[in-house]
Amino acid sequence: MKMKKQDGINIIDRIVTNRNLWRAYQKVKEYGGAPGVDGITVHELKSHMRKYFEPLKMKLKDETYQPQPVNN
Repeated sequence: MKMKKQDGINIIDRIVTNRNLWRAYQKVKEYGGAPGVDGITVHELKSHMRKYFEPLKMKLKDETYQPQPVNN
């Protein structure tokens, strides 16, 4: 799915900023978020983000990010 441009700016570029992603982390930490399908806890999230932050941003921007399927 191609990301659309708004006012000549790719929307994903507005979303995938260092500030925005770290603010999202802070919110998860504040609210004590539960582990996702990957099993990563809030306590593990910061080190996980530090390790995978740049590759994740690149995958989101170049539209190659594939989220893990949710198994019920």
